[in-house]
Amino acid sequence: MSGIVRKDLYKRARILRQIRTQGLGSVFEEFETLDQAKARRKANIVALRESRNEDAQVLATRLSRCGRGGRCESGACPVCNRRYRKNVIYQTIHALLGLDNLLLVTWQCSSDDIPNDKLPEFDGLDLLRIKNRNFQKFKRLNVEYPIIGSFEMAYLPEKDSWRPHFHAVTSCGNRDVLEHFRVYLQKQKHPRNTAPLHIIPITKTPVAAIGYLFKSEWKQKPSRVLGLRYTTQRLVGERLVNALLALDRLGMRKKLFLHKCKSYRRGRHLIFVA
Repeated sequence: MSGIVRKDLYKRARILRQIRTQGLGSVFEEFETLDQAKARRKANIVALRESRNEDAQVLATRLSRCGRGGRCESGACPVCNRRYRKNVIYQTIHALLGLDNLLLVTWQCSSDDIPNDKLPEFDGLDLLRIKNRNFQKFKRLNVEYPIIGSFEMAYLPEKDSWRPHFHAVTSCGNRDVLEHFRVYLQKQKHPRNTAPLHIIPITKTPVAAIGYLFKSEWKQKPSRVLGLRYTTQRLVGERLVNALLALDRLGMRKKLFLHKCKSYRRGRHLIFVA
């Protein structure tokens, strides 16, 4: 074992030990606090109760009853998602060979855009079809190292549709393969000035970058103005309600994207094995 590899594994072991003994916040300062998660859950309940949708009322009741000894385990519950994120962030760090030389990868699935009025029909089978298409492509490209990430959607107001996309982390050893994947994505139809694939080397705070993969809310991406990059905005009104209902249908584990890595449940925890 080379000195560089040994140093990287030691760094991973040190961070995992610190998370176990001091909590995730000790290595990820921006991680959402329990009070912040409860405040977001309260806001979600208010939005759901203001809706005339019967399913929204049922979900609002479930979220309001979530508590110790009776967690709702809904993909729309920020408190349950916070517990889930702590688990999968730890498991992602544990499954990776090391935390140096990592890439943060985001790719868009524009050919799978979902019209806003069709979002209520989007379910786990639709997500599985999108994931399988990407799994098959990575298999054909002979991806050597694990790719660990999660599914997400963003609302595009200029198209009144939802854009499926993935955030993932992988080893720099996959860089050349990902460039071939870029060529595949570029064959799909994309809006002008929209890059289908972003690859960013993780040079600092690898735990924060990994935490970014498993965000628990969908947002709106406003139109670009004069070529400037947009910033995301939180959803409101019926768009928020429809997003929460979709997140509830999908749950949490179904959104995982694991290539060259498997997960299984042990008690209430997920375990990753690369």
